[in-house]
Amino acid sequence: MEELNFDHLRTIATGGPTPLFATVSGAHLYGFPSADSDVDLRGAFVLPIREVIRLREPVETLTVTRTVGGVEVDWVAHDVRKLQTELLVQQRGARPPGSASERSLLSIKRKLDQAKPSPREGEIVKP
Repeated sequence: MEELNFDHLRTIATGGPTPLFATVSGAHLYGFPSADSDVDLRGAFVLPIREVIRLREPVETLTVTRTVGGVEVDWVAHDVRKLQTELLVQQRGARPPGSASERSLLSIKRKLDQAKPSPREGEIVKP
């Protein structure tokens, strides 16, 4: 299996709303891609305000499938509001984390919860 071309992946991920993050998922993430494996990208973005405040429900999930250099790339990204809602459902124990983006955000949230409190304004913090 060839190395992933991150420039190609970046081009696909930035083709729509600017992502807050994008991560490789699936077989490539777990280290067992085959010669015919597609590349799964997952991530999150922030919907523009004009999309959020209109009368119709916004499109909260972006899905793009494109072939680049002979490799199929599936890019799936969710609006952060949708991801936040999903994380709250998971915190309440309704279901386990599903997508790689949900697991990534859950991991970040756990790390933030365990972090030390921020220093107060003017407080000197020694390394």
